[in-house]
Amino acid sequence: MVINKLLLLRVNFQLYAVDLLNSKYPNRKSGLNGKYISEGIYRFVSSYYSSYHTVNGMIGFIVEPIDIHQNITCINKLIATHFTNANIIIPLTKRQLKANLDFTYFSTHSVGNSPITLYHLMLDFSNNF
Repeated sequence: MVINKLLLLRVNFQLYAVDLLNSKYPNRKSGLNGKYISEGIYRFVSSYYSSYHTVNGMIGFIVEPIDIHQNITCINKLIATHFTNANIIIPLTKRQLKANLDFTYFSTHSVGNSPITLYHLMLDFSNNF
């Protein structure tokens, strides 16, 4: 039964931090929030990545100690002021997907005439570097 649900709720994920040399770490201090938007969110909004099921996901690895919730506010401000091509309908908004996942968010964007939902999972690895 779970397999059927997973098939119906197929999600496309853009994984960040595949390797240490070519990674996008969301962090307002190092200015990589812009890359999170331009090389992550934009790829879904521009249809570079397929959004056939209109539900997609991004995973951000946080490698410096920051206030992640405050950083999401910074990402939303950047989208509103400098990245209007993100076609934002609903900015990144906290959505608790599971009790032990504290940094999960979603956003809704317009792609053509249809909305898509992006889920953003921020994993805090700042104590591991």
